[in-house]
Amino acid sequence: YVGIDGADWEVILPMVQRGELPAFERMLREGARAELTSYEPMISPLLWTTALTGRSPDVHGICDFTVMKPDGAHLPITTPFRKVPAVWEILATQNQASAFSGFWATHPAEEVPGVLLSDIVSSQLSEGAAPKRPLASGSLWPVDALDSIWPSLQTTSTVSDSIVAPLAPRIPAAQWQTARQFWLDKPAQTAWKEANK
Repeated sequence: YVGIDGADWEVILPMVQRGELPAFERMLREGARAELTSYEPMISPLLWTTALTGRSPDVHGICDFTVMKPDGAHLPITTPFRKVPAVWEILATQNQASAFSGFWATHPAEEVPGVLLSDIVSSQLSEGAAPKRPLASGSLWPVDALDSIWPSLQTTSTVSDSIVAPLAPRIPAAQWQTARQFWLDKPAQTAWKEANK
């Protein structure tokens, strides 16, 4: 199961046909895909939690990126706000291990058979010139899940062109360099977020 936030088949399929996304081409050839009906509003934590629980937002309880405290302050929405089991918990009841990474509203990571990297791991690993340790408490389960691969982890700043280029061989290097720069440019990210509220 692979899910990409904001991905659209109207964009992906033409790129696959032009040979620009060989990994997607292989997944489509060897796997399966589906067009899904979504909920409105199109808010990532709401949608992904719906996919991971099989329950509607009014039942699962994750409806936005943040929750408002009585004093009006906003806090990121976290695992305790989810009212029903997610798929990793359902699998655990059958003694099935699983691995999930980066889904919204998954911090703190729950203790399940397998691996669960919460939604805050990617931002912790991608900021700065190299991944920093230790990760925040509750970021992942088990707590040593990344130990064996830690020396090989890359950030947006450190990943080499030789690794990026084969993933999108027909996209000009300048184009993905621009994308890389945007990822590192905090003012540009803030401006984009403000414009898309």
